[in-house]
Amino acid sequence: MTQAYLLLHGGGGAPTMTAFAALLADRTQAEVLAPTHPGFGGTPRPAELTSVRELARYYVAMLDELDLTDVVVVGNSFGGWLAAEIALCASPRVSGAVIVNGIGVVVVVAP
Repeated sequence: MTQAYLLLHGGGGAPTMTAFAALLADRTQAEVLAPTHPGFGGTPRPAELTSVRELARYYVAMLDELDLTDVVVVGNSFGGWLAAEIALCASPRVSGAVIVNGIGVVVVVAP
């Protein structure tokens, strides 16, 4: 199996991940996906995508449709929040998550 990476952009949109995606693909020979989130960059947003959790489920379903395994999710800013939500989905297709400068993540520490 080939390693795969799902790169999730922040508020600046998918172009903020373009150079990193190209470098990662070149250096690792891995499959690198760097989609534009639905509703960003002038793309349509399905009505059912009303929360970050729903968007995370959307991406997990995409990994299922593409039949990818051993996917490392890397998210920056808003994408970091999304990467955390994807990790919480506990998909067997996701082998790791990297959060870079994530926003929106609330960590609760049990006593």
